[in-house]
Amino acid sequence: MSRYTVKISGKDLSIEHSVDGIIADRIAQLLINNRIYEAGFEVSNVNQPANNHESIAMPETELSAFITAHNACGAAEIVTCIGLYLNKKAKLHFTKGDYHGCYKKLKGRQATNAPRELQKAIRLDWIIESSPGLFSVTSKGRLAAHAKFVG
Repeated sequence: MSRYTVKISGKDLSIEHSVDGIIADRIAQLLINNRIYEAGFEVSNVNQPANNHESIAMPETELSAFITAHNACGAAEIVTCIGLYLNKKAKLHFTKGDYHGCYKKLKGRQATNAPRELQKAIRLDWIIESSPGLFSVTSKGRLAAHAKFVG
């Protein structure tokens, strides 16, 4: 059975551990899907043995920094922050396609259920569908994001 080296490092933490392929693959999926990479990490390529020092890592982007700064974790929070981020980039409205593009940049994969995620943000009154297929962040959504979605 192949062994892989997993390294996790951050401000006050540095761990390097040898694990089997199944665990290395799962750790990589968790890190990528949950944006835990902000602390810094390295996972030896899960298709190669640990002695091969190729690494995968998601770089922190302006979008991911914006999402993190607003403490957005849930689907509706991420939708709202993506809308605010696009506003910051001088885009008043956004489409489902805009959301898909930003989500892919953020998570490295397509949104699994964009209609449900958008509807959740609409139900919370954080975004509205201002016209068919065009979404806007509401003042309530702006306030929630500026309060870092607490409360």
